Amino acid sequence: MLQSLMISLMAEDRPGIVETISDAVSSQQGNWLESRLARLGGQFAGIIHVQVTDKHASELRQALDALNSATLTLTITSVESPSTLAKHHLVRFSVVGNDRPGIVQEISATIAGCDANIEELATRID
Repeated sequence: MLQSLMISLMAEDRPGIVETISDAVSSQQGNWLESRLARLGGQFAGIIHVQVTDKHASELRQALDALNSATLTLTITSVESPSTLAKHHLVRFSVVGNDRPGIVQEISATIAGCDANIEELATRID
């Protein structure tokens, strides 16, 4: 049987972070399914979805926990494998305007008011 784990991470940005985590996953026969990783504000942050057999789940958790330090924080959470997703419509849009506090809150409130879900959000200032 397979277990799905979500790994969230925050680290001082430096070379080798992904290699270190992927080595721990691989050494326990885990499968790196998907991830969103980014450098933001001088930090490296992200979330990684992995699967591992029940036999190796405990060892993978231990290997990942051992990576926690003053400069790297990992949080491991068990998740249910997604069931068949309900049919939904995907809408992609961009907002361009002058920066001011509250833009993300206003947009997210409007989306929530439509009973919609944000699957991915990327923001930046140019």
